Amino acid sequence: MKEWKRLSAVNPTGKTGNGIFTALQDMLIPWQGLNMETELDLEYYNNISGSKIVSPLVYSLINDDEITTNDLTILATVIFKIYSVRWNKLWDTLSFEYDPIQNYSMTETMKDDETVIDYGKVKTIGGTNTRTPNLTETETPNITRETELNRYGFNSSDPVPTDTGSETQTGTNTTTTTGTDETEIDSTETDSGSDTHTRNYTLSRAGNIGVTTSQQMIESERKLWMWDFFHDIVFPDIDRVLTINIY
Repeated sequence: MKEWKRLSAVNPTGKTGNGIFTALQDMLIPWQGLNMETELDLEYYNNISGSKIVSPLVYSLINDDEITTNDLTILATVIFKIYSVRWNKLWDTLSFEYDPIQNYSMTETMKDDETVIDYGKVKTIGGTNTRTPNLTETETPNITRETELNRYGFNSSDPVPTDTGSETQTGTNTTTTTGTDETEIDSTETDSGSDTHTRNYTLSRAGNIGVTTSQQMIESERKLWMWDFFHDIVFPDIDRVLTINIY
């Protein structure tokens, strides 16, 4: 008759914290960074599965009533290959952040770009202002002076003309001003460029859409946290490889 072997008997180091979880610690398990392999070994071997009958796989590795450290690594590799994806997916759900009584959340962002390109104005003022003065001023003096020569008799107060004459001055005085006074006016004003207006809108909606009541969501939240990752998932998965369901 085949002799039944119990897990703690063939892997006695597990009861002291050096068992299958210690072997799994060298692999990319999701709780690797927590360094809790010793505590998990103590819980698993002493409270969960140490007294369970080993599986045919473990039994096939027994040599001198025990399995070696190398055999334990082989078993850990088998477990990791089968369950690592499942463990990682479920582990991620432990880090989700959410509002337990909110089952509706939506954020809508709209970007509205309005662009006006190449606007501008050009103002040009130009021309020539020419002034040509041409002034001629002519003065023609014509002056005639008449003179009279008088003589006075002895003891007489009345003059007696003795000779007459005249003096005439003639001539022309002309002043002429000619020339050109020219002023050039030239001005240019330029204003051009582009203008862009950007408007961003964010619309957020959150809350309960009414399909599930807040009380129902609270009850679901309680049930969620009554679920235990190691006792409900990991320990049973390892049992499927290391033990059989017979005490």
